[in-house]
Amino acid sequence: MNLPFSLFRAVCYADIFDFPLTLREAKESAIVVGTPLSRIHIQNEIQEQGGYLFLRGREHLVYERLKRKKTNEEKLNRAKRGAQFLSKIPTISALFLTGGVAVGNAQENDDIDFMIITKPGWLWTTRCVVVLLSKMLGVYTHKRVLRSESTQHDANTWCLNLWLDETALEVPKEQRNLYTAHEVIQAVPLFDRHAIADEFLSKNRWASDYIAPRILPRNNLPEQKITSRSLIENFCFWMQYQYMKHSMTHEKISRSFAFFHPMHTSNDVLRLYQTYMQRYAQPIPYFYTQPKIKQVIDRLGRLRKDGKTIVLATGVFDLLHDEHRNFLMAAKRAGDVLVVGVESDKRARELKGEGRPKEPQNIRLKKLKELSFIDFAFILPENFNTQEDYEYLLRYMHPQIYACSSHTLHQENKQRLMKRYGGELVVVHTHNPYVSTTRSLKEKQRSKNV
Repeated sequence: MNLPFSLFRAVCYADIFDFPLTLREAKESAIVVGTPLSRIHIQNEIQEQGGYLFLRGREHLVYERLKRKKTNEEKLNRAKRGAQFLSKIPTISALFLTGGVAVGNAQENDDIDFMIITKPGWLWTTRCVVVLLSKMLGVYTHKRVLRSESTQHDANTWCLNLWLDETALEVPKEQRNLYTAHEVIQAVPLFDRHAIADEFLSKNRWASDYIAPRILPRNNLPEQKITSRSLIENFCFWMQYQYMKHSMTHEKISRSFAFFHPMHTSNDVLRLYQTYMQRYAQPIPYFYTQPKIKQVIDRLGRLRKDGKTIVLATGVFDLLHDEHRNFLMAAKRAGDVLVVGVESDKRARELKGEGRPKEPQNIRLKKLKELSFIDFAFILPENFNTQEDYEYLLRYMHPQIYACSSHTLHQENKQRLMKRYGGELVVVHTHNPYVSTTRSLKEKQRSKNV
């Protein structure tokens, strides 16, 4: 099964958590950043079973996900009851469900991850109250080094690992990455006293730079400021800091936020994700790193930003004649900027047979550049005969229109490729079978034989 690169990345990321995705989930979590992947490397790597997508050889994850469904529902109900209980604390502004339960991927021994947002200047007082209450109720998750160390004793306890007050809703720049972007997008509000969920997403619109661009709310709530902190708040912060400071590892705390991640999960997940991407990554072909070609790519990028429509046309163009010119003029009329790729001598022989081309590639290129309506022209790579070669060309030149003649071969396949890269194949010229280089050469040969 072939997927766009962004959806393939999403399936790879979910595989780190042993979690197959539905197509809808893959689209909602599509990863839009990263190095280009190789179509050859990822071909047939994605498989589908029962409506779930997973990497080849990982079909057992479908059974695991279905088995976890009931477990997750039970934990979600417990989380909702916990949120209802904590909502009675007046200094809590909002409570979000995060982690495995939030995305439907909780295992039997997993705890329940909460992110708690408090009123300005009340974070450490609130945390003191919540921790004491959760310990009294026997639902407090104690610190451990590895998730694999989770035991039945940890099941359904509260992991209170993320704390913010209303002045610190925006994730700090140094902590913004693919992992935290997922945490932001996937957080599920269970209790929200006054539209904090929308404000949280609004403050963290940067997450869409990593995950499928979506409309995130823009709130116009007044900026929250802390004028002063109570003696109780200052004492609670001092007391908890003194208790924690000797055992702190990767935790980050301040008066307005607290991130408790002793497992350093973010780094571990991102390191695993990069391993996946290196497996499927593609190097930039040498052809597209050559200065002259790179200059064309850069100039086309600027023209595209200026709103110009880029039209690409390719061909042999041996012994340039009127039908070639008519085709190219029609291609130019289809947009604003005409880019022409000329088949190499080696490729021309493969397409036209021995004795062709009659003119070497440099002469063919020179004649095309003399046509005033052609904006850019270049010689295509010597080996330009696979779908991946076409994909490279479309990815780096990024035309909105690929112009062709009515007799162009493999139009359906080329149209599919163009749509994949946001463009379309357009037939701009009706082929005249009575005018062609091949026909002219045959007629000359017959004349000689007469």
